[in-house]
Amino acid sequence: MNGKFLMLLGFLVLSFGFVSADTAIAGKIYNTTLGSDFVEGANVTVTCNGFFAIDVSENDGSYGVDFLSTECNSSHTYVVSAEKGDYFGSESASDIDEFGIGGVDVAIIEKVVVGRTTITGKIYNTTLGSDFVEGANVTVTCNGFFAIDVSENDGSYGVDFLSTECNSSHTYVVSAEKGDYFGSESASDIDEFGIGGVDVAIIEKVVIGTTTISGIIYNLTNDVIEDASVTVTCNYVDASVTLSNIDGSYSVDFSESVCNISHVFSVFAEKGEYNGTNESLNVI
Repeated sequence: MNGKFLMLLGFLVLSFGFVSADTAIAGKIYNTTLGSDFVEGANVTVTCNGFFAIDVSENDGSYGVDFLSTECNSSHTYVVSAEKGDYFGSESASDIDEFGIGGVDVAIIEKVVVGRTTITGKIYNTTLGSDFVEGANVTVTCNGFFAIDVSENDGSYGVDFLSTECNSSHTYVVSAEKGDYFGSESASDIDEFGIGGVDVAIIEKVVIGTTTISGIIYNLTNDVIEDASVTVTCNYVDASVTLSNIDGSYSVDFSESVCNISHVFSVFAEKGEYNGTNESLNVI
């Protein structure tokens, strides 16, 4: 019975021999802009191999954290981050030695606050009876982002972007619209302080016109033909088939964007066993 007890005790002693050793990471937090080389009271986080440990720096700026060697060892890179108020900094290192000792000093600097880009200007149109236009809908597009505003009674508008969205490296476009009036301007004048702006003149919108093609259908003896099926093609687009009138006349309309003075059109007419075409006619 005593022999069994001794064997069990020996097994327990051997088991305790496999406890993992610690890895210690230590250093100092400093920033001369805070009035001292070292920073007291900074919140320090050390991340290693997916594990983390935290500490608060002492009055001499020192910090220290421990990991199990199975969590963080000489095969790993670790990151030390320190923060106090508006100040922040981080450093990475891979200096853990064979004894599990590593450490890096961290300088913290004032956090970079994401700035804003402001674009302003005025909307005007003298044909509206005033130099400046109130109540125009203004859209500013920059780097795929957009912001909107409505012009004030002096024609002014103003929009803001985050500097990460729109900055001096970008070109922006300002579009303004009120009723039948529209205008747009582009610019690349955003300065180092995030300020840019352009005035926009709005003019009456251009209404897309209509192109009308008309004529008379007749036979070789100059008799006008009623109820002939007429197809007009312009710019490779066919208009709806129409029938000639009692006086042989026909008329079809195209949108000016489809058929205009730069295009050639043709007219094909057919009635029963009779047909004819007139090609390469210029639009007038």
